[in-house]
Amino acid sequence: GILDKDGYQPEQALAVGDSMTECEAAASLGIPFLGIAAPDVTSFFPADIVTRPSLRDVDRLLGLT
Repeated sequence: GILDKDGYQPEQALAVGDSMTECEAAASLGIPFLGIAAPDVTSFFPADIVTRPSLRDVDRLLGLT
């Protein structure tokens, strides 16, 4: 896959999505997942999944700034 080709391990990547299908796919590959969920709706993601209402300020969440 893409990670193998470029010499990365799954834990060095981050999958981002707004569906359980994407979350489950990331989990099956061992890739950490960031869920995008509207703030006014109860999140359907498992409790251990970090969620954000958008990608705004995600660089701060990841420690990039």
